[in-house]
Amino acid sequence: MTKSEALAKLQKATNEIPALQRIPRKVPEFEKWLRDTEVAIKRIFPDQTDHVQEFMDVSYLPGSIRRPNFRGRGGTSDREYQAAHVRGLERANAILQSMITEVHEYWKDESAAAMPLVAGAGILWDLIHPEIAKVARTRFESNHFADAIEAALKEVNSAVKAMVKKASGRELDGAGLMTTAFSLQNPIIELDDISTVSGKDTQQGYMQIFAGAMTGIRNPKAHTNISIGETRAIHLLFLASLLMYKLNEARVLP
Repeated sequence: MTKSEALAKLQKATNEIPALQRIPRKVPEFEKWLRDTEVAIKRIFPDQTDHVQEFMDVSYLPGSIRRPNFRGRGGTSDREYQAAHVRGLERANAILQSMITEVHEYWKDESAAAMPLVAGAGILWDLIHPEIAKVARTRFESNHFADAIEAALKEVNSAVKAMVKKASGRELDGAGLMTTAFSLQNPIIELDDISTVSGKDTQQGYMQIFAGAMTGIRNPKAHTNISIGETRAIHLLFLASLLMYKLNEARVLP
């Protein structure tokens, strides 16, 4: 079960408590809620039977009824029963809220849980452009994530630079290189058919992505000692890979 699914099920159980506190005890709605919540906890925490036991140990009866030597005598009123029922639901709510906190704080997010497995299995590198993998993989697998991203985006920059220099003789770098290479008015590299509206939009959009990657991602990592985590590094590797694959589809204009 994913983190978001677990949180949704626990939150649903807690959301139903206020309504249960306002209706008489022992109604079918309460019995259903009790069973549904027990099943949910078992599914969410299959290896932690104490979680289920703690929830099921909650009493919804007056204290006198729960005493071992109680033999059914005495005049416990409906009001006392109802008050105990409400207190029991308050106790159940506290337990469920604690479980929600546990899931929030100690369960990995879906992306964080899945990405390292993908990377470890080698599947990640099958999806990344070979030129990006060549410069980034060793750095990434030695946990130098920021260095891996800097190297990947430098490779993108170098590829565009080589295409522009070959076509025009000009040697540019960074964001200025990208806006010159993919300019709508006088492009050196055409990423789509810019005689169409759709093609112009593609050219403009990718020009901004290429330039933004240099200004907002490569440059800060090149100029300052920035630390990033594995999941963010994977996100940025895919960005660099996308840009390289887009270059493979491009046409250098004469």
